[in-house]
Amino acid sequence: MSFLYDKNGVYSFTMAVITIVLVTCALIFAFYNNSLVLIIDFKWYQPSAFVVIALLAQVFIKLNDTRDQTKILESEFNRLQGAIVGRSSALLKVILFYFLSLIILSIIISTLDATTIADDGVTEVFLVQEKYIRIIKLFAIAYVAAWSISVINAYYIYRDIADYKAKLALQELKEEGRKSAVKRLRGNQ
Repeated sequence: MSFLYDKNGVYSFTMAVITIVLVTCALIFAFYNNSLVLIIDFKWYQPSAFVVIALLAQVFIKLNDTRDQTKILESEFNRLQGAIVGRSSALLKVILFYFLSLIILSIIISTLDATTIADDGVTEVFLVQEKYIRIIKLFAIAYVAAWSISVINAYYIYRDIADYKAKLALQELKEEGRKSAVKRLRGNQ
């Protein structure tokens, strides 16, 4: 699945959109005529989206926290800054895309079943045509696939950050061990 990621190893905005479009097309092809599509309840949708956005935001913050490494060489620092800027900007675009599309989809989904009371006391249901309801619901469900890939990608980015920090800590321990060994050798002379 490495083809889904950009040069910085981030599941980018473009890939999120492509995933959503492809999954929507696949869902429409497979489940468009299924009657269960119309009875899907979206009470789980907003909390799930906020969890995904919060996880991605946490990785974004952790990613930017690695910028303040001071115990590395200048060349390593410059390489690290370039990688972090590329990854964090791609991750921020995905977070903003998910957040804005969540707002828009929540409004659309909430208006699908809007009801009002008519003058004669009979409840009239203003529904968009059934075919559009099916497409909108399948489109909203397609986001789950993109969210899943984004969370998996965020895990790998987080693991890369942890591995990098562990590598720096190990280098620091080795350097301290070398310095103490040199100090012991000089102290014995």
